[in-house]
Amino acid sequence: MKNFRRIIESQNRVAYAFSGSVTTIMKDLLYRKRSPFYRQLMEIELGKLPAKSAREFVLSRFQKVGMEISNEEVDSLIEYGGSYPDYIQRLGLRLYQLGISQGKSSLDKQDVKNAYDEMIQLLDGEFSTYFKSFTDFEKEAVIALAHGKTNPSSMAQETRKPISSLPQILHRLMSHGIVEKYLEGRYRISDPVFSDWLSQRYALIVGD
Repeated sequence: MKNFRRIIESQNRVAYAFSGSVTTIMKDLLYRKRSPFYRQLMEIELGKLPAKSAREFVLSRFQKVGMEISNEEVDSLIEYGGSYPDYIQRLGLRLYQLGISQGKSSLDKQDVKNAYDEMIQLLDGEFSTYFKSFTDFEKEAVIALAHGKTNPSSMAQETRKPISSLPQILHRLMSHGIVEKYLEGRYRISDPVFSDWLSQRYALIVGD
């Protein structure tokens, strides 16, 4: 990667664009201090696919391979993946592979759930590596969020930290795109698949 940056810096009249659907990897490229492109690129976040476009894409792909899937199952697939293109493609591919292996020509809601569970397992190595880059406090905070502790008071109780320390950690996590504020005083992990992985992999400290 360092050699690639050296090549880029030696070229004139050339512009490069790095694109990707996995937000965790892209954030590492931009904001991880050991990255050779640390704070050297302009971030343009395209966001999620519109639900209508995502639905049309999924339906067309399954129709092309001769598999039936209802609108309800498509909505479930999109909800699991949070409308992120990468997750929609991963989940769609795994669902197709499961259907083929079981000799199915039509898919149901349980098939979507099974495919999603397998997709999370396949992402374990990637998520584990990414999670190791977090500070201990960041780890505790996102685990609490993944378990539904969405406001600073419940997060403080769960992490056993003073509530006055939460705004700073939340601000840092939001600045890196890991956490988002969805209501006044309410926060959640931006990546729903990463959030589900955390809730399955790590238990609460204090408990419900």
